[in-house]
Amino acid sequence: MGVQDLTSSPMKQDLFALKDHLVCQFQSLLSADVHGAPPSPSNVCPDGFSNLSASLNIWPLTPMTTHTAPVSSPTIRLADSAAPSASGANDWPVSSPSPGPSRMPETKSLDDVLQYWDSGAPERGLLLPLKMWHNFDAAEYATEAVKLSNIRFVWDKFVVHCEGDWDIFENRYPSLRQRYTKLLKAVRCARQAWGEAKHRRRQKHRVD
Repeated sequence: MGVQDLTSSPMKQDLFALKDHLVCQFQSLLSADVHGAPPSPSNVCPDGFSNLSASLNIWPLTPMTTHTAPVSSPTIRLADSAAPSASGANDWPVSSPSPGPSRMPETKSLDDVLQYWDSGAPERGLLLPLKMWHNFDAAEYATEAVKLSNIRFVWDKFVVHCEGDWDIFENRYPSLRQRYTKLLKAVRCARQAWGEAKHRRRQKHRVD
């Protein structure tokens, strides 16, 4: 038996024609991608493929088109806490009013006197130091006027007359640092004695 020569068979020729057609279709797709126009298979593919394509029901390849959705720009929203309300009220913190004279806490010692006068006592309700009360109308602290006068009097005796020295204070008012009521009474007595002595010296000077 002899070997059949397939180089001249119709099937072999059809395969070559198919290969050439695929190459032409690939080249036409590349050309369409570059120039933007779809290729015409009848112009670029060999005529020998027409019979094979009809018999095998092969349709020419067409370039695939893609659609890109438009990208919308991001929208920036203000935070609810930062955006002002429609009414415009209560949008920003309102500063509280400055503290004024208030009811004075109980005074039990000279230490209380010094604290109330110089720095106040916020933990006891005295937000404003007593030394600043003179900036307000006296009517605003009328109910506390007597207490204020007594504390200022004792404070003056310690800071001015005792020169802020605890040794001098203990020498003049022994054991009265923690006894405010007795200290106030002793200071009044000392003031009266000092005033009477001063008054007598003036009278004696006038007689001479």
